[in-house]
This record gives sequence, structure tokens and C-alpha cells, in this order.
Amino acid sequence: MKLLTALFILSSGYGLSQINLGLISEYTFNSANANDEVGTNDGVVNGAILTNDRFGNPNAAYLFDGNDYIDFGDPSDFQFGYSNFSFSIWFRKDTIQFSSLFGKIDGFDGYFCGFGDSLGINLVAGHFLNVGGSEDGTARIYAKYLPDNSWHHLVFVQDYATANYYYLDNQLITTDNTPFPNSTGFDVAGNNLVLGKHSGLPLYFKGAADDIRIYDRALTATDVDLLFNDQPALSLAEQELHDLRLFPNPSSGIVTIEMNETMQKIRVLTSEGKEIACFKPNSDSYTFNNEFLSPGMYLVEISGVQFKSTKRLLVN
Repeated sequence: MKLLTALFILSSGYGLSQINLGLISEYTFNSANANDEVGTNDGVVNGAILTNDRFGNPNAAYLFDGNDYIDFGDPSDFQFGYSNFSFSIWFRKDTIQFSSLFGKIDGFDGYFCGFGDSLGINLVAGHFLNVGGSEDGTARIYAKYLPDNSWHHLVFVQDYATANYYYLDNQLITTDNTPFPNSTGFDVAGNNLVLGKHSGLPLYFKGAADDIRIYDRALTATDVDLLFNDQPALSLAEQELHDLRLFPNPSSGIVTIEMNETMQKIRVLTSEGKEIACFKPNSDSYTFNNEFLSPGMYLVEISGVQFKSTKRLLVN
């Protein structure tokens, strides 16, 4: 679920209408169900229960205990053939596991993300995030070591003729340009798109998931940045209202926050909403050293007399 208070980020000149281009399905779980909020591809919940989202808001994400899933069916919208497509998802894994988080798979072929070892999803349990697409046995798959149990943002981008691009927490982690054989494509007909388990095997996910977006185009790095910072919730006028800037981000040391109004309080929170630090600058500019933070994603909540906004901070 997107934070209900406004999330003010750097103005990029790339508006709400652009980031929604090619958006065919969206599942924010804001309404305590798995309904599609832009299309007609509603999900059917099988055992998964509502839980706190990454901001601590109750009943705003879904929790999977290793025997649950949400089934989105096999509509033509999710049969991409030889076309470009992308998906964006927030997730938190709760244990070491061999599982499928999200995907549409026929045996090995299809598109997916899940957890296994360093060589691929179809092997042993481990700390590795596996993401990729495979056509007729030819795969573009990447394994990323991910030992922590924090919230993360994953974007899968398939430019069929060129390459696959995988982003984790707003960082491009790899590009794979292995040529596809142009034989079966990515319809994966007869297999449903599923969240929480493999389409055809009992490989169940343990953790939480939120804010899924599916596109019929290849997203750009700018798109990914806007999704990571929850840009779709904002208009350009809202972005410019307080001119809030937090930089550098990602950061490994000094962090500066600036805006055109007086900041009375700055809170640094974990992705689960637990307060780690609190500053009272009473100024329109403030600098702090993030050396007290372990690597990971944090929320920085800034408030004044008539505003309250939140930004994400990625610490290297």
C-alpha cells in the first residue's frame, strides 16, 4: 500500500500519465482484497492473510505462510508472446527458502521471481533471489544474494529482442542479452499468473508482498526510479509544493535534507516503521551522518507545522 501522507521526491519532469503508460494491471491491496485497480484481472486469494505493509499500515499487504497463494488466472493480458513487458513488486521474505514468489511458469519456461541458490530457482533452498524469463529452455536468469528479511523492491524488465533488465531497490543489478529462440514466446498459455507459489509445483513463498504493477512495455530506469519512490501517487504540483530534497540517495555517509519550509522534526525509521533516530532541526536544511545505520532501506519522515512527508533512504 502506498503511504497515505504525500511522498515528496525530486521532480524529474516525468509525470503521472507517463508512468501509467502500458499499465495493464495493478494490485495495491489498499482495499483489503486482490482486485485489479486498473484492469479486470482480479486475483483470487487462497489462504493468504492481510498484514502490515512496509510503512506499518495495517491490512495493506498480504502475508504468505508457506501454504498460501493468490491466483490471477490466465487472461490474454498476461500472455505476452514475443512482446516487451515488465512487472514491479515489493516483497519481504521471512526465512531461507526454495520458493516461487511471483510468476507464470510452465515447468521451467515462463517469467518468474523466487528464491533458491546461486544457480537458479530449480535447485536448493538458499539466500538467493532468482529472477528471469525462459523461452523453450533458453533462459535469461539472474541470482542475487539477499540474506536479509527486509522489504525490497524488484522490477523485471523484458525487452524481448534486446535484453532483460533486473532492478533491486532502484539499482540495476544485471542485464542479460542471451538471445531467445523465437519459438514459443511468453504466452505460457494454460498456466496461471500466481503470487505466493509456483504455477504448477508446490513451491510456496514465506513472507509478505505488496504493490504489484504489470506493464505491456519495457520500463526505463526513470520509470523504475519513480516506482521506487512511489511517484505514481503524486502529481507534479505536489512534487513542487514543498521542494523537498534528500541527497545523496543511496548514501554511505553524510545525508542532506532541504526544503522551502521549516522542518520541525525528522524521524529515521526501519522499513517496518520502528524509530531509530529523531532530530529537531527547526530549519529548512539539515545534515546528519548515517554511520549509525546498517546497510538497507529506511524511511525518513519529515514534518512541519502544516505538512508531513516521507522519503526512502537507501544506505550502502
